[in-house]
Amino acid sequence: MLLRPFIFYLLLLVCQASFSANIALADSLDVQLPNDSIKLVKKTFKHKLKHALSQLDNTDSLYIEPNHYNYTAMLQNTNFYQSYSLSSPTENGETQSLTLNPRTAFKVGPYFGWRWLFLGYTFNVGRPSQAGKTTEFALSLYSAKVGVDYVAIRSTGDFTFLRISGFQSTKTPLIRGQHFNGMASHTKKINIYYIFNSKHFSYPAAFNQSTVQRRSAGSWKIGLRYDNQRIDFDGTQLPSSMRDELTSGLQSVKLNQTNYSVSFGYSYNWVFARNWLLAGSFSPALGYTHSKGETFTGRKLVQSLKNNLTNLDCITRIGLVYNNTRWFAGASLIHYFYNYHQKTYAFSNSVLYANFYVGFNFIKRKKYQKHGQSIF
Repeated sequence: MLLRPFIFYLLLLVCQASFSANIALADSLDVQLPNDSIKLVKKTFKHKLKHALSQLDNTDSLYIEPNHYNYTAMLQNTNFYQSYSLSSPTENGETQSLTLNPRTAFKVGPYFGWRWLFLGYTFNVGRPSQAGKTTEFALSLYSAKVGVDYVAIRSTGDFTFLRISGFQSTKTPLIRGQHFNGMASHTKKINIYYIFNSKHFSYPAAFNQSTVQRRSAGSWKIGLRYDNQRIDFDGTQLPSSMRDELTSGLQSVKLNQTNYSVSFGYSYNWVFARNWLLAGSFSPALGYTHSKGETFTGRKLVQSLKNNLTNLDCITRIGLVYNNTRWFAGASLIHYFYNYHQKTYAFSNSVLYANFYVGFNFIKRKKYQKHGQSIF
């Protein structure tokens, strides 16, 4: 059911290609096709394609008020808390563990939307000198039935120590909070979802602000998710007291982890006052994770890291929105988790997003324009 709209569009494209090929063949054989027939087929094709696209946004107006405008502009503050944990056993059977997180930053960026498409970029404005160290790029495509989210996060050399253990000569309180410049991470996420009760429940109303939920409603949903996590850790840049007893598994680590998963869950929009919405989404995900990498001591390869495993995860979203179709403001909370484990090395990454935004819609769609009123 999730793939039905896409299969339908693919068949339409194949039919159009076949039709064009037949016309070309007829021309090569000096066979003249009636112009009226060609126009009729093209008109029919365009009509069916337009109808199929309209079905993606087919909603009940008693529950969902469509977007009245073509364009959206928004300013968003993004706060994402990342926690990276790396651990490896020592020769005496104990475990050394390092937990780091990118330094907190006040990140702001512009977002622009056109109907289904939404594009944005945030950067650090609290410390301009570190603006390029941690960046986030987001792209989303939302309709009533189907949606796609793409997020890319880069963190390079702007970390602090959160917790350490397994180092006999190091006192944790002296290390916690210190800056560490020897780690870089790159995260990419693609999430595709399908909403079953799209006539009454609007996922974009909660997390894209393109529609307004007028009556409370919920829906089951199914999703496909792809994640890629790359880590480059250089233990030689640790404080000297830690380097002297650092286990070989943490001298230098390069890890590339890819996860494919299917999620199934439930979302609910609670309209507790006019133009106000509180949304919650809970989606357990069953996935397949492929990880590969290496650990080094200097330039010497210590071990290769390879692992394939199934994992159970959960994507949780909470959103609070005010939207009067013209102006909107709100906040959202999103959480992801990744992990890698084998006997000689373990890695985990927890990502928690907190977004705060304010924006407006402009340039009305034709069917909402009234005579004598501004299109804005």
